[in-house]
Amino acid sequence: MLITLFIALGLGLVLASYLLLIRAQYVSVVRSQAWHSALTMAEAGVEEALAQLNSKRLSGAVPEGNGWNLVGGTYQLPEPRRWLEGEYAVAYTQDGPPIIYATGYTAVPTLSATIERVLEVRTTVAPLFSLGAAVRGAISMNGKDLVTDSFDSTSLYSSGPGGVYDPSKAGMNGDIASGSGISNFDEANIKGRLFLSAANTNSFPPQTLVTRDFNADFVQVQPPFAMPDRALQSGSVGSTNYTYYLLEYNYLTNSLIGSVYVADNMNAVLYVTGNATITSLVVAPGASLKLYVGGANTILGPVFNSGTARNFQYYGLPGNTNITMIGHDRLTGTIYAPNARFRAGERLSGESYNDFDLYGAIVVNSIDMRSDLRLHFDESLKNAAASGGPVRGFVVSSWQELPPP
Repeated sequence: MLITLFIALGLGLVLASYLLLIRAQYVSVVRSQAWHSALTMAEAGVEEALAQLNSKRLSGAVPEGNGWNLVGGTYQLPEPRRWLEGEYAVAYTQDGPPIIYATGYTAVPTLSATIERVLEVRTTVAPLFSLGAAVRGAISMNGKDLVTDSFDSTSLYSSGPGGVYDPSKAGMNGDIASGSGISNFDEANIKGRLFLSAANTNSFPPQTLVTRDFNADFVQVQPPFAMPDRALQSGSVGSTNYTYYLLEYNYLTNSLIGSVYVADNMNAVLYVTGNATITSLVVAPGASLKLYVGGANTILGPVFNSGTARNFQYYGLPGNTNITMIGHDRLTGTIYAPNARFRAGERLSGESYNDFDLYGAIVVNSIDMRSDLRLHFDESLKNAAASGGPVRGFVVSSWQELPPP
C-alpha cells in the first residue's frame, strides 16, 4: 500500500511539474507575442504621425488639424487608436523638426497585465532635390551631348561671387537618374553617378558610374492655396512694360499669357490653374517666384533670374504634361513637374542653340532636347531646410525605444 501511495504521489508530482512547465511556457509565449504586438502598435502610431506631418505636401511647416489637438506643446489624438491587437497613443511636438512619441499597448489576459512600449522618433526636413535630374521616363538627346557637374551656390569654395557657377570650381556630384535611360546621345560626360532602373540595359561610356537601382516615389503637387491675396496687375520698369507685375502676394489666375516681372526683394507665389505662356520672366535682385501650373501646357520664354536656383521654383500639378522652353539657352532655377515632358534648346525661329545650361535641378517625366544639355546641379538644394530651398516633407532621422513611464 505504501509503495503504491509513493508511486502515485511521484506520478502526481511529475504530472503537476509538467503542467506547470507547460503553463510557464504558454505564459512566456503569450507575453512574447504581446511584447512584439505592443511594438507594432507603437510603430502604427509613428506611421499615422508621419502621415499627418506630410499631409501638406512639399512643405516643411508643422501641420495642425485633421483631428489632432494641441495640448501642452504637442499635437495629440483625442483618444487612443484601437485595433484587434491592442491600441496606441501618439503625439508630436509643436516645433519643427517635430519629435514623435508613440506608445503601443497590448493586454495580456493570462497575466492580467498590459504591455507598454514607447518609441521616440526624431524627424528632419528632406530636400525635394537630392540630385541634378530625376526623370521617370527617358532622356532623349536627339544626337546631342549630355554633360553634368555640380556646384554649391552658398559656398565661396565651389562657386563664383554671388553663387554664380564657376566652371573652374565645378564638382563631381552631377548625379542624374532615369527610369528608361538616356537615348540617342552623341557624347555623355556625366561627372557624377547615373541611376537607372534594374530593367534598363543601356550601355554608356566606361567612365560613367552606373547604378541600376533607381526606384523613386514622385510626390504629386497640390494647389498651393485656394484664394489669392491680390489680383494680378500690369506694371512698368524703366521703359519696359510687363503684362504682370508681382509683389509679395499670392496670385491666382485661370490662364497666363505675356511677360512677368517680380519686383526687387519680393517673394511672390503665382498659381495658374490653366495653361501658361510666358514670353519673358524677370526675377529682380533679392526677389523669388514660386510658379504653379495646373494646365497641360507651359511655354517658357527667356527667364532672367538675378538670384540662384532657389529664387525661381516651378511646380507642375498632375495635369501639367508639357513644359517647353523657347528663346533662351539657359535657366537658373528648379523644375518639379513629375508628369511633364520637358523640351528645351530651341530658338524662337525654330533653330536649336549649341547648348542649353540648367543651373539648379529638375524632376520631370521625360526630357526631349534640341541642343546639348549641360546640367549644373546646385548642391545647396540638398540642404533645403537651411538654405530655404524646396523641400519634400518630413522623414525619420533617428529612432529609439524609451522605457515606459
